Amino acid sequence: MNTTNSIPKTAIDRNQLLERCLGIDAFAQKIATAFVATLPNERMALRSALSSADWIQVARHAHRLRGSASNVCANELSIAAEAVEQAARNSHTESTLSLIENVEAAIDRILQEFDNGIAEL
Repeated sequence: MNTTNSIPKTAIDRNQLLERCLGIDAFAQKIATAFVATLPNERMALRSALSSADWIQVARHAHRLRGSASNVCANELSIAAEAVEQAARNSHTESTLSLIENVEAAIDRILQEFDNGIAEL
């Protein structure tokens, strides 16, 4: 049995982020912490655009979230936000609504890991 696949990954890929930060732990931690601090506001902005059915704004917020998640190696969130962005841009409202749940779950996972100290770099 391959135990490597059974080890759950953290929501932010620590090794990838450290590589991007030239191996400087304090820098990687600062970037990750700043990103995590933005998530509640990002979620609120996305929900607000969604509640007013402003699909252009949903796509914009998802695009911004995708980019910032990608920068800190929050790959699951980046992929989920990209799917929302594409669905919103293509006026697929039903799929956008269901894809938002993936974004919410990824945000929740990141916030939970940081609250529990799991994702501390």
